[in-house]
Amino acid sequence: MIKRKLIYWLIQFSAWGFIVGIIGIANFLQNGYSLNTVIQLVEIFILFILSSHFIREIYIRKDWFSFKVPKLILNTLLLIFALSTGWIILFTIINSFIFIDEQSLWTHLRNGTFLLNIILYSIFLILWTAVYIANHLFRKSHIQELNNLKLQTNQSQYELKTLRDQLNPHFLFNSLNNIRALIEIDPEHAKVAITTLSSLLRSSLLLGKRTYIPLQDEIKLVSEYLKLEKIRYDERLDYEITNNLKDISSVFIPPFIIQGMVENAIKHGISVSSSPGKIDIRIQFDDDNLLLEVENDGKYSNSNNEGIGIINTNRRLKILYKNNAGFDIRNKNDRVRATIWINKKYLNQLTA
Repeated sequence: MIKRKLIYWLIQFSAWGFIVGIIGIANFLQNGYSLNTVIQLVEIFILFILSSHFIREIYIRKDWFSFKVPKLILNTLLLIFALSTGWIILFTIINSFIFIDEQSLWTHLRNGTFLLNIILYSIFLILWTAVYIANHLFRKSHIQELNNLKLQTNQSQYELKTLRDQLNPHFLFNSLNNIRALIEIDPEHAKVAITTLSSLLRSSLLLGKRTYIPLQDEIKLVSEYLKLEKIRYDERLDYEITNNLKDISSVFIPPFIIQGMVENAIKHGISVSSSPGKIDIRIQFDDDNLLLEVENDGKYSNSNNEGIGIINTNRRLKILYKNNAGFDIRNKNDRVRATIWINKKYLNQLTA
C-alpha cells in the first residue's frame, strides 16, 4: 500500500511537472524569462496536482467506479468543468492583486477568452482522468485475473486431493480382500502379505500427500504391490518391470499413476482368467515424451473404461499437465496395453 502511494505521487509530480515545464519553455521562447512567470508556473503546477488528486478522491470516496458508463462520463465532465472554472476565477482574482506587470504569464492567459482557458485546463484534467480510469480498470482486471487463477488452482488442488483419496481406499480395500481370501488357503503367505501391505500403506500415506514423487519411488511402490498380488495369485501371475531410463533422479510423476494401471491390469486381466498371465511394465523415452506402459494378457472392452482407476488417471493428467500428457488403452497383439505419455519438459518437478 505504501509503495503504491509513493508511486502514485511520483507519477503525479513527474507528469504535471513535465506538462508545466513544456508550458514554461513555450512562454520563455515567446516572452523571455521573468520571476512572475516562474511564480505563476508554480501556481499552475500546484493547481494541477490539487485538482487531479481531488478528482481521484471523489472517485474513491463516492465510489464513482460503480456507476454506469454514461453517468460516470457525465459526472466526470461536470466535475472537471466546475474545477476548471473555479480555479481560473480564483487565480485570476489572486493574481490581479499580486502582479502589476501586464506582460506576466497570467495576464497572457487572461487575454484569451475566459471559456477557452476553461476548455484548455479541462482538457488536461480529462486526459489525466482518462489515464487514471484506464490504470484502475487494468489493475482491477489484473487482480480479478489473479483471483480467478487462485480459485482455479484451489479447485484443481481440491479435485486432485479428492482423486487421490479415492485411490487409496480403493487400493486398500482390494488388498484387504486379497489377504482375506488368502487367509483361508495359505495362512503363512497371508502373514507375509500383511507385512507387505503394512509397508505399502506406510509408503502410500507419505507419497499420497504429494502432487509429484520421484519415479524410483513409484517403481518401488509398484514392485511392492506386485509382490503382494503375487502372494495371492502365485503361478497365475508373472510380471516384469523394465526401466530403460539411464537417469531417473530428476524425473517426477504423479503418485500411484503406474500402480493404478497395474491394478487395473490385474483386476480386468489376471483375476478374470484361470490361465497364467503376465504383466509387463516398461518405462522409456520416445521422442519428446516419457512413456509408461503396462501390458497384460486379456482383452480390453470399452465397458472397462468406466472404472474408477481409468477415470481418475485421465482426470489427474488433465489437471496436472493440461494437453501435455495423455492416457490410452487398447488391444495390441492379443494383449491389453495401457500407456501414459508425459512431455519431457514437465518431468523435472523440483517442488514435488
